[in-house]
Parts: sequence; C-alpha cells; structure tokens
Amino acid sequence: MERNDSFWLKWFLIFFVYSIFLGLAVQLVVVPILFPQWHAGNGLIKAHDWVTYHQLAVEMAAQMRENGIRAWAFSPDHWLEPSVAAFVYYLTFSSPLVLLPLNALIHATTGVILTHLFSQFYDKKTALLGAFPFVFFPSSLLWVTQIHKDGFFFLGAALFIWGWVLIFENQKQRFPAWGVFGLVWFGLEISFIARSYLSLIYWILSIFFVLLYLSAFFRSTKNSYDWRGLAFCAVLAISLVPQKILFPSAYGVSSVVAEAPKKDATSKKSVAIETPAPPRLSYEWVSSPWLPSFVNTQLYNLAFARNGFLHTNLGNSNFDKEVAFKSSSDIVQYLPRAFQVGFFGPFPNSWFKRASNEANETFKKLVGLEMSFVYLLFPYFLLACIRNRKRLSFLALVCFSITFIWIFAMSCPNFGTLHRFRYFYLTLVTGLGLAQFCDLTGLLRGLQSRSSRLFFFLGLHSVDKSDQRFIQT
Repeated sequence: MERNDSFWLKWFLIFFVYSIFLGLAVQLVVVPILFPQWHAGNGLIKAHDWVTYHQLAVEMAAQMRENGIRAWAFSPDHWLEPSVAAFVYYLTFSSPLVLLPLNALIHATTGVILTHLFSQFYDKKTALLGAFPFVFFPSSLLWVTQIHKDGFFFLGAALFIWGWVLIFENQKQRFPAWGVFGLVWFGLEISFIARSYLSLIYWILSIFFVLLYLSAFFRSTKNSYDWRGLAFCAVLAISLVPQKILFPSAYGVSSVVAEAPKKDATSKKSVAIETPAPPRLSYEWVSSPWLPSFVNTQLYNLAFARNGFLHTNLGNSNFDKEVAFKSSSDIVQYLPRAFQVGFFGPFPNSWFKRASNEANETFKKLVGLEMSFVYLLFPYFLLACIRNRKRLSFLALVCFSITFIWIFAMSCPNFGTLHRFRYFYLTLVTGLGLAQFCDLTGLLRGLQSRSSRLFFFLGLHSVDKSDQRFIQT
C-alpha cells in the first residue's frame, strides 16, 4: 500500500477505534455505573427519543423473526432510527451495543472525508487537525454512543459538499467526474432520508454552485474550467429536480417541528410515534407583493417552523421567544441576530444555568467547552476566508456552512436543538479556523522539529536530511 493511502486508512482506523471505545465506555460504564441516575436501561440516557427508538426497533425485530424480512418497514412513522436499528437487531440481537460498529463506521468515514476536504486548502497533516473538532467534540457522543440519525445526516452533508469541492478543484487533480457525481447524489440520498425538508435548500445551493462554475468558466483565460466540467454541473443540477418527487416534504422547512423533543416511552406496551400536524400561525402572515409567490411560500414556511417549534419544544434553552416572523421584512431584520446566535450561541452566561435534568445540564457545560474553541478559532476562520478568497471551492464550502447555520438559527429557537442541527456546519467553520491557526503559527512544523530532535537523541529515529536540518537549527 502506498504511503499516501496508508495515511487515510490509519486515521480512519484511529477514528473508528476511538468511536467504538467511546460507545462501549458510555453504554457499559459511564451511564450504568458512574451516573446510574441517567440510565434508562440498555446503556441509553433517560429522557431522550432514543429510548423510544430502541423499543420500536425491538418490537419490529421480533416481528421480523416471526414473519420474516417482509415485516421490516423502512422509516416507520417517518423515523429513520428505528428502521435501521430493527434491521441490525434482526441480524444480531436486540441491544444498542450492536449498533456501535455502524455508528463508528459513519463517524470515522465523515472524519476522513473532512480531512480530505480540508486537504484541498492545506497540507494533509494540517487538514487532519481541522477534522478534529468534528470527530472529538463531546456533542458527537449523541450519535456515536446512542441511537440517532444525525450521524447519517452529517455523512450525507459531508459527501455533498466534498463532491462539489472536488468539482471546483477538478482542474488541478482530475478526479473522475462520474465518481464525484455519485458522491453528490449519494450524499443527497442520505441527507434527504434523514431530513427530507432540507431538499429544497440543497437544490438551491446546487444551482448556485452551477452558476458559480459557469461564471468561472467564462472568466477563465487559462482553460482552468473546461466544457466537461460545465456539462457535468448542468447534468447534476438537472438531476436534482426529481428529488422533490422522491423526497416530498409536506411542510417544507417547517417540518423541523417534527423533531422537537418528545417524551420517551419506557413501558413495555406498544409504542406509536405520531408526527405532529403543523401548527397554525397565531397571527396573520403578510405576503410581500414584490416577491414571487414561491419565495413568499418558503418564507411563510420558515415563520411556520419557528412558530411551531416554540409551541412543541418548551425546553429551558429557548431563546428569542418573543420574536415572531409576520412578514419577509421581519425575517430580513432578524438575519444579523440569527448570525449571532447561529455562530456564537449558547452564550457564556447560560453555560452553567440549570437544565431540565442532570444529564442535559452536563451536556450544556460540555457545549460551553466546545463554544470556547469556536470563539478562539473564529478569527482564524476569517483569516482563512481572506487567504482563500479567490478560490471558488472555498467560497462554495463557506456558503454551504453559513447557509445551513443561518437557516437553523432562524427556524430553531432552542439552543439545545440548534447546536445539534448545526454541529457539522459549525465544526466545518471551526475546523477551517484550526487549520488556519496551525498553518499560520507553524505549530505542526514546530512539533515535528522537537519530536525529530527527541527521537534522534534517544536513538529511535534514523538521521535523514530533514533530521540534520532540525538538529542544526
């Protein structure tokens, strides 16, 4: 195996083993032994949806063993998690432990994809550090150790933006066009299965990326962008149209209300999850006559989502509860505030406030730790934007992240849910900041220099030209 290939395999295995170890530690030691007051049984944490998902999966797996594979229903009651868990339970046994390898596979794969994504802008080792926030931030415990669909959604999002960045970088590295096409489409399929209401946003972003490539094609004087790439972008954009048919969303963006926390079912009775009907606005929406009806409809959906979320999620971490979108101008006026809460909330004054239960209170403190890194690295993210301002691939990556952070900040006025929804996109921003920090300060070069000296004097490293250079400095 080539050394270049071994780098990716090595770090995939490191991320995978780390995720497996973390899952085993949480399900077998941390929750049942160290914090038994959190334990809902089977290594799951109390007062969360995964308790219900496990029970649904157990019941479906039992029906599959009795009636055969035909008893399996994909995404029962519009939920992905019980379907996947039931299938794995059917093949193995009914315990969340058997889901840990799948969780680890998804998490490790996404981590390696982010490393390769960042390697388009920084050297490989610096790019690896850029992926660390996504892989190692404590919030990843939710989908690495429990039953959750966020891992699937983040993998789909990573494949989507990775594919588009490779399209823009194709003139340098000549990636196989149809392989990239497959990445984008596969990423879309996974993302839409997890959260179909975002299909429109993905499609709009894809159209924007096509126009971006088109502008670069006509402005290019060195044949950096060719007809093949342009044709490929056009085919890809057109192919996204059927996604609205394959993944219909009755309420558009407002479907996020269906993901508001619900009471977990711990009884042995049969459980049925009902997707709540979309709540009606308690005020009159004023359409803007100067906007197309399609745009007015989507803005109404956004107001719908925010209003519905406040009615279905009554958690202690709600924010801006008095803000209601009654027209497009209200939405525009809220954009700066959405930027603030999307990138920097929850704020330090809320990190140590009491939560609805002890487990959530602990997670709130861990989120505060994560946000400390976000605050420290955000200026370096801005430097990364300045450094790569002429690269369309970087512009596409930044637009992708900011768009989703903004959308979620506008529609999810609850810091707990917002942080989980935006996690992948915020760690993209933080990872770029960390990579820029390491590149700017020469942190990795300094560490390599010190380690080379140490290994030489301990007799653990052969002297090559780079070692001689380090020793002479």
